[in-house]
Amino acid sequence: MSSGYEEASLSSPADLYVINTCTVTSTSDEKSSQRVRKVVRNNPDATVIVTGCYDESDAEEIKKIDGIGYRNEA
Repeated sequence: MSSGYEEASLSSPADLYVINTCTVTSTSDEKSSQRVRKVVRNNPDATVIVTGCYDESDAEEIKKIDGIGYRNEA
């Protein structure tokens, strides 16, 4: 535990999830999208942060996911 935060697995309920995505292949894009959707579906009250190369390369797709509030400051 550090600074009041505790790491949890994606299957555990949490207040905040940070999902670092990849976009090496179309399969990895789909897996990233599925993971984000699953986390949002299983934890509708949580804040979900999506980051990584998939977010950078296909922000429009991330914006379409219900439950994701999108803000890109780049």
